[in-house]
Amino acid sequence: MKANAVSNSAWTTKKPALMSASWLLINQQLHEHDTWDGEAIQKRGKDLLDKALKLWFGPSL
Repeated sequence: MKANAVSNSAWTTKKPALMSASWLLINQQLHEHDTWDGEAIQKRGKDLLDKALKLWFGPSL
């Protein structure tokens, strides 16, 4: 099943489709999530921001 075909499905249906359709490491990290709710999304967003700030430095002041 294609990932976009399950876009409005429950996470238990969507997760296997996403994992099989995406080889991106950033998406493969979703294996660790049994639930995908607002709290999980907020935490992942914060984690991604923290990683981005470590990789890409802003301009020197």
